[in-house]
Formats: sequence, structure tokens, C-alpha cells
Amino acid sequence: MNFRRAKLEDLDEIMRIEELCFRPSERFSRETYRSLLLRRDIAFVVAEIDDRIVGFVAAEARGLKGYVYTINVHPEHQGKGIGKALMKEIETIMRNAGAKIMELEVRADNKRAIKMYESLGYTTVFFLPSYYGPGKNGYLMRKRISE
Repeated sequence: MNFRRAKLEDLDEIMRIEELCFRPSERFSRETYRSLLLRRDIAFVVAEIDDRIVGFVAAEARGLKGYVYTINVHPEHQGKGIGKALMKEIETIMRNAGAKIMELEVRADNKRAIKMYESLGYTTVFFLPSYYGPGKNGYLMRKRISE
């Protein structure tokens, strides 16, 4: 597996993975991804196996905080450590950009993702009632990545 910066030419494959990973009401739009890909201040990284995108992560350093916008792994490749590897890669990028803390939001019922984040050292700091819509709660999770 290798990592590289995402390119605009990756948009179709990114959208395909997005559609496989999220419910329609929770998906980022094609225009949102296009915007993230065009912004130079966004670290947008894809993971590839045999030159095929199997996952991606996008984050931004906002002063001392790194903020994860999204992370997706193709369902056929979930449970193989790709999500963890993407998170470690983006943490390194954010640390190099000056971030000392990483933050992300996750659906409260996404137990698999929460378990992965906790295994990486993230802790829940806030409960976010109806963050993903009526009755769809979330958590804000945080991790210190640098002193």
C-alpha cells in the first residue's frame, strides 16, 4: 500500500467509495470533494493498492488543531488496517503542519470506527446530540499528537 496526495482526476473514484461507505443523507457532495481537492491548505491523501484507490482521508491544520473532514475505506478493504494507516499518515502530516491536537466527529452508532479511533488514542470529549440529523447523535473525539 502506498499513500499519495489526491488529485482532481481521482474524484470519480473518491465519489464511488463515498457512495459505498455512507448513507445518502450523510455523504459529502461531489462539489464538496471537488472543493477539498482544489484547496492547497487541505491535506487530502489516498491509499492505493496495485494503483487502485482503496481509501482516503482529508484534513486541515487550523493553528494548533488538525481536523479530519472525512476518512473512507472501500468496503472490500475494511478491517485490514487501511483506516489506521490513513489516520497515522494524516496525523504525521498535521503534526508537520504544526498541529498538536487532532479532532474528528463520528456517528455515535458507528462502533467500528469508534473502536478504531480509540485504538489510535482518541477519546470522546463531547456528545453531539442530533449532529447527523434528528435522532442521529455523534461524538467529538480528540487526540494529542504532539507536545
